[in-house]
Amino acid sequence: MRRAVKKLAELGLTETNGNAGKHPIWNLTPAGQKAPADGNELPT
Repeated sequence: MRRAVKKLAELGLTETNGNAGKHPIWNLTPAGQKAPADGNELPT
């Protein structure tokens, strides 16, 4: 999971927002939210 989220971050589709303990909290960026809303799939 973490590897996939980091790959999405490289594409500008996710970002971190603080930490939950020692693990970062990941959120979709506006571009990351738009891709599935437009019917496109997120890259795997």
